[in-house]
Amino acid sequence: MNKNLYGKMAWDNIKKSKKLYLPYLLTIIGSIMFFYILSSISSNTYIYDPVTKIEAFKGAELLCKVLKAGSFATALFAVIFLFYANSFILKHQKKQMGLYRVLGMERRHMVRLLASEVLTLYGMGLFGGMVLGILFDKLMLVFLFNIIGQTAPSGFYLNQTAVKNSILIALFIALLLLFHSVISILIAKDIELLKSNQSGEKEPKNRLALAFSGMAILIAGYTLALKADNVSDGISNFFPAAFMVMVATYILFTAGSIAVLKFLKKRKDFYYTTKHFISISGLLYRMKQNAAGLATICILSTSAIIVLAAGASLYANGERSINEMFPREILVNTTEISLTETTEIIENVLEKHQLSGEDYVSVAYGTSLFVVTENGLSSDFETNFTDWGTVPDFFVLTLEEYNRIYGTKETLGENEVLLYATNNIYTKDTLEYDGITYQVKGAAKSDCLEYISDSSMALFSKILLVVPDQSVFDRFVIPPKDPTVAPGTVNYVAFNLDGDKDKIPDFITDLTNSFACTISYKQDEQDEFYSMYGGILFIGIVLGLLFIMSTVMIIYYKQISEGYEDKERFLIMQKVGLSKAEIKKTIRSQILLVFFLPLITAILHTSFALKIISKCLGLVVLVHMPTFIASFIITCLIFSVIYVMVYLFTSKEYYNIVNE
Repeated sequence: MNKNLYGKMAWDNIKKSKKLYLPYLLTIIGSIMFFYILSSISSNTYIYDPVTKIEAFKGAELLCKVLKAGSFATALFAVIFLFYANSFILKHQKKQMGLYRVLGMERRHMVRLLASEVLTLYGMGLFGGMVLGILFDKLMLVFLFNIIGQTAPSGFYLNQTAVKNSILIALFIALLLLFHSVISILIAKDIELLKSNQSGEKEPKNRLALAFSGMAILIAGYTLALKADNVSDGISNFFPAAFMVMVATYILFTAGSIAVLKFLKKRKDFYYTTKHFISISGLLYRMKQNAAGLATICILSTSAIIVLAAGASLYANGERSINEMFPREILVNTTEISLTETTEIIENVLEKHQLSGEDYVSVAYGTSLFVVTENGLSSDFETNFTDWGTVPDFFVLTLEEYNRIYGTKETLGENEVLLYATNNIYTKDTLEYDGITYQVKGAAKSDCLEYISDSSMALFSKILLVVPDQSVFDRFVIPPKDPTVAPGTVNYVAFNLDGDKDKIPDFITDLTNSFACTISYKQDEQDEFYSMYGGILFIGIVLGLLFIMSTVMIIYYKQISEGYEDKERFLIMQKVGLSKAEIKKTIRSQILLVFFLPLITAILHTSFALKIISKCLGLVVLVHMPTFIASFIITCLIFSVIYVMVYLFTSKEYYNIVNE
C-alpha cells in the first residue's frame, strides 16, 4: 500500500469528522500553548540566570521554581485530559477500523493509518500550540509582572528550552495515546469494532448498597474536611478528604444516579409523561457510560473553582499578610546582647547612614518547645507527644517587661500567671509545669503577639505566658533537664525608617555586620511574597483555564456522542407520531436533568472544602475569611456563567445532530 495513502486517509478522516476531531485538536493546542508559556517564563534568564545566580528582582529565583512546578503540573494534567478525550476519539476509530477490516485491510495497515492520524493531529496541535504560545508568551509575561508589581522586559524573546520541552511533551503524549489506541484496536474482535458505538446500552442494575456506601464515603470526606480546626489538621486531612470525595463522586454518579432514576421510574405520575418517559428511559440505558463522564465533569469543575479561587484569595490577602508580618519596616532579632545594647547599636548605625528610626517597639521575651498536656505543659515529648496540633508556639514575658510595654501596673503572686492561647489550645484556670501548679489569674493582652510572633503563619497554635519574675521566666525558658543551655531570651526591636531609601541596603548590611542578629526588611519580604504568590495566582489561572477547557471538551463530547446515539431512537419515535416540538422538549428535559448536576455538586463540594482549604492556606498566609469566601463566591459565579454558555452551545449541537 502506498505510504502517502495513509496520510491522505488520515486527513480525510479528520476532515469528515471535524465535529469530533476539532475540539480534541483545540485541546491539544491549548495544552501545548499553556505548557510553552510556563516553561518559557520559568526558564527566562532575564528573570533569573541559574549560571550567574543573578535575579532581576527579589524573589525571582523562587518565582521561577514555582512556575517550573506549574509547567510540570500542566503537563501532567494535559496527559490525563487528553487520555480521557482520546476515549471518545477511540470509539469512533474502532468503528472505522472495523469497516476497514471488513473491506480487507490488514491489521498492520490499520496500525499505520492510526499512526498517521495521531501524528497528523499532534503535528497540527504542536504547530498551533507553539505559534500561539510564542505569540502570547510576551503578553502573559507582562500580565505576570503586573501581578507581582515588577517591570516586564522589553523586546521579543524565543525560548529554545521551552520549544524543546514542548516538542518532547507533545511527542510523549502522542506516542502514549497511539500505543493505547493500537493495543485497544488490535485486541478487539472485528464484530466488537463494528459495534463499539452500541456498547453500554444494557439497563444497569439498581445497586442500592453501593449507592449508600458512596453516600457514607461522601459524608466521611465532608466530616474530615470540617474537622480541620487548625493548619496541622488541614494539611493532614486534605488529601484523605479529597480522595474520599472523589471516590464518592464517582460512586454516587454511577450507582446513586441509577437509584434516583429507578425511583423516578416508579413514580407513575412523573414517569408516564412524554418528556420524562423518554428522558429517564434513555438515561437508564446508558447510565454507566454517562455517569462516569458526569463525575469527571464534576471533579474537573471542583478543581477549577478551587485552584482559581485559592490563587485569587492568596493574592488578595497579600497586603494584609505583609502588614501582619511587619508592623514596622525593619525587624531586628538577637539573642547575643541585651535590649538596651541592641537599641544603642541600631541608633549608631542609623546616624552613620544619615537615617532616623521612628515608632520604635522593643520586647525581650523567651521561647521554648513544649507539648500541651491535659493539665499544663511538658518538655517530655517522648511521653506526651501525640500530634503537632498539641505543640504551640510558646512565648514567655516577665511581668516587668509586660507592664513596660503596655504601661500597666499588673501584679502577680508567686505562682500566678497571665495566659493567652489561640485556637483554644489551653483553657484551664491552672497550669502545671515541672511539678509546679500555677494559677491563671487572667488573660494576657493578645496584641502582644503582633510583635513577638509572625501572626501571618498559623501552622501552630500560640501560647503567651506572663510570669512574676526572672526566676520563673528561666524555668520556662531553660528546661530543667538541661540547665547548661543558655537562656533562650530573644530581644526584638522594630521601627520605621525616615530618610533616603536608597541608603537602606547599605544600612542593613552595616547593621548585620555590627553584631549577631537577624534583620528583616518589609520591602524585600514584600517583593518575595508577591513573586511567590503572584506566581501561584498565575499558575492557578493557567491551570484553571486548562481545567475549564477540559471540562468544556468533555461536556461537548458527551453531548455529541449522545446525540449520535439518540438519533436513530428519536427518528423511530418521530415516525410513530412524536412531533419535533415534543422531541425538543424531551431533549431539554433530558439535558437539564443531568447537565447541571455536576455544577451543583461541584459547588457543594467546594462549600464543604472552604474550611479545610482556608486552614491549608494558613500555612503560608493569614487568611482573612471575608476575602477568602468572596473569592470563592465570585469564582463560582464566573464558572457558572461559563458553564451555562457551554450548555447553550452543546444542547444546540445535540439537537442539530438528532434532527439531521
